[in-house]
Amino acid sequence: MKNPIQELPNVQLAEFKRRIARADEALAHRFWKGVPVDQLVHSRSNFIDGFLTEIWQHWFDQNESAALFAVGGYGRGELHPHSDIDLLLLVEGRLQTDIRLEEFIRLLWDLNLDIGQSVRSVRDCREEARKDVSVMTSLMERRLLAGSNGLSVKLDRALNSRWLWPSKEFFAAKSSEQDARHSQWSDVEYGLEPDVKQSPGGLRDVQTIGWITERHFGTSSVDKLCKLGLLTHQERDTYLEGRSFLWKVRFALHLLAGRSQDHLVFDFQRQIADRFGYFESDGLLAVEKFMRDYYRHVLELREVNDILLQHFKEEILHGGSRKARPLNERFQMRDGYIEVIHDKIFEEQPVALMEIFVVMANHKEITGVRASTIRLIRKSVYLIDEDFRRNPTVGQLFLNLLRSPYTVASHLTRMRRYGILGRYIPAFGRVIGQMQHDLFHIYTVDAHTIMIIRYLRRFFMSRYRNDFPFVVEALAHITKVELLFLAGLFHDIAKGRGGDHSELGEIVAKEFCENLGLSTEDTELVSWLVKHHLALSTTAQKKDIDDSRVLEKFASLVGNERRLSYLVALTVADINATNPDLWNGWRATLISKLYRSTRTIIRAPQEGETDSVNQINDICSKSLQLLESHGVSAQSAESIWTDARNSLTAHQDTLLTVELTEAIHKNQDQRTPFVLVQDIEGPAKSERATQVFVYAENRPMLFAHCVSTLDQMQLQVVNARIETGISQMCYNSFVVLDTHGKPIEDDLERKRISEKLLTVIREPPRLQKRRVRRISRQLTQFVRPANVTLSLPNDEGKSTLELIVSDRPGLLALVGEIFVDLHVELHEARIATLGERVEDIFVVSGSGGQPLNDSLRMQSIVNTMTTRIDEALKSVA
Repeated sequence: MKNPIQELPNVQLAEFKRRIARADEALAHRFWKGVPVDQLVHSRSNFIDGFLTEIWQHWFDQNESAALFAVGGYGRGELHPHSDIDLLLLVEGRLQTDIRLEEFIRLLWDLNLDIGQSVRSVRDCREEARKDVSVMTSLMERRLLAGSNGLSVKLDRALNSRWLWPSKEFFAAKSSEQDARHSQWSDVEYGLEPDVKQSPGGLRDVQTIGWITERHFGTSSVDKLCKLGLLTHQERDTYLEGRSFLWKVRFALHLLAGRSQDHLVFDFQRQIADRFGYFESDGLLAVEKFMRDYYRHVLELREVNDILLQHFKEEILHGGSRKARPLNERFQMRDGYIEVIHDKIFEEQPVALMEIFVVMANHKEITGVRASTIRLIRKSVYLIDEDFRRNPTVGQLFLNLLRSPYTVASHLTRMRRYGILGRYIPAFGRVIGQMQHDLFHIYTVDAHTIMIIRYLRRFFMSRYRNDFPFVVEALAHITKVELLFLAGLFHDIAKGRGGDHSELGEIVAKEFCENLGLSTEDTELVSWLVKHHLALSTTAQKKDIDDSRVLEKFASLVGNERRLSYLVALTVADINATNPDLWNGWRATLISKLYRSTRTIIRAPQEGETDSVNQINDICSKSLQLLESHGVSAQSAESIWTDARNSLTAHQDTLLTVELTEAIHKNQDQRTPFVLVQDIEGPAKSERATQVFVYAENRPMLFAHCVSTLDQMQLQVVNARIETGISQMCYNSFVVLDTHGKPIEDDLERKRISEKLLTVIREPPRLQKRRVRRISRQLTQFVRPANVTLSLPNDEGKSTLELIVSDRPGLLALVGEIFVDLHVELHEARIATLGERVEDIFVVSGSGGQPLNDSLRMQSIVNTMTTRIDEALKSVA
């Protein structure tokens, strides 16, 4: 045998690297030219086979004590550009400590190959496989590349023992492994940035099928599985098409990243969409079309995976099933799973395609559908035609499903996955897999819709009553839960069509409700809810809901308490189902306040008119009584309130008003600045936020310095009111939350907020470059130019400036600086962060409260703000 240490200098390392580079370049060229990816992953594996065999023979030619195996994905003959090349170096005797093994591995690393290697004896392999199912799985896919055939035979005998991971134990282990992996991704196929390998419906699910069938049936070939009756031809085609699509995406990811990359992040989504030839049309971006195809493939693969695992569970774990228990003339239950009485049920009675879900929803003991029946359902979806959709019996069954007591959302999910829901409601079928390329909507339209139903259902469950107390108040007027669920199903159904999806959705919802045979009144309610499903959240977050005119206008739109009750439930569910991070104590406070105020106005004819003036008078009266008991005279208190232009009483509750007035009374003579950190508490525990009140002498940049300080402390400012008194003292309040959307409860943190703000008030920072926190990788992927609009002044001489732009740290401070430079006076700010963008509302006027009514100056303000904010965006990495 050649001595590798002596021969090593003669190995043409540079030439080896050139060969690898040429092969990789050729593969990349062929890929972008459209050569089928199935050929390419096998081509790269074949190239590496020959390359490694050549090197191995140089090291271990005709050595019967060593063998080289490809294992894992490489063992299957599948290699992407930067896939790990997993190797098993099987050795015995003294060769286990031979330096040549180390030299061989070192050479592979020197060639920059992505090697993953293990050096083991046959006994080691058996012991490691016995202890770890992952090792067993990798070794199952072994493929001899070079070396001793005798060792290969020994390894075969060692691993083929009937006692080593028998199929029942292997199936249970791989099923648990998949469940754990899915749970890491919240069991959702539709992640914003999915992992093409690990996410539900990804390549690992494809591989799991092969591993289980190989262990139990002795093959992972889809064609052989078809012949065995384990796969239908439709499932085989879905499997192969889905795998090829994911392989293509993964191949592109590796090439674009220049390394192993399975995480389909936003930047690569856009690049791949462009490279694959997608283009913008029909109201959808190219990347949204690409991701829709991606999601639809993984949804189909997930379904094939579930059907097969269910089939294997019945075949491997249960073996001989227990006797079936009849449920009715069409369905029976076996081992907790529902199945048809016979295979002609759906063909003979198509309405049973809807009935099966109603039966499950009314029998809590049913845990799922048997694999054979799932296949029969999927095979029978063609029976759902226009006659089926207009069939009154089918419509009544669907309504019964929505009224059913158990897991409505889960059964709608099954209907979606089996192809029933998209076929029964064609408009729903069009939005399956449809995403919006942003950080605000974290689910596809169909997944978001099902999530809404899940939240709506929770409102009626006792264990969730404390989470949404004001919604619970509305439930008394929600007498037909099916109408609420219908509004949830249709509220976003027209997205991606261009135009206003709320108005287009109203038309679709109305037609569907009429086909169901709903009354005119119920049809009108559902279609109205779809059209106005954004009205409550938009009003609460963008309007001054302390303004009686705003409340009266909104109450006029709603019209009656029945609509209001359904609307508030739909709104809260919609916010939570869009992105759970959106729901926080401040939004709960705004939504509940608008709901209760509107309800009061609607009830006014029966209960007597209660308006904002009466509420303020009530706060003043109660506050004066408490203040006088604390030694603050009514005259002193009213003097303070007048100087603060009534902001202390118009926007605070009694306890906050008293605390603030007392503090000002103690400090006003010396004009001593102070900061108070207070709790804002609504009627319910969940309606909470933190208010930071600043009392200080007026000066330019005070607002900018305060919000910059709060930003550096990683606090979210969600609302601000700025008031300068006749005394030139500022009465500024900021509503803040922590990074998790929670109020600030830690006493030390509250003290630190006060100290930091007092420092910046007493010692204003000199002119310097603003400190800006680093932003997340995801935020850098979205750059939305500033869109600034400025309205004409209202009756009070105040204008509304709306800013929509990419969210960036320090943005609010920058806006404050620009206002100072433009001599614009800020009175109130309402801050809404929606994923990667902000939609902020600023109530402004000219200096000294003068109205901004000169068109040239208004345009100058808009242009200057747009330019400076866009320039700042470019400078933030």
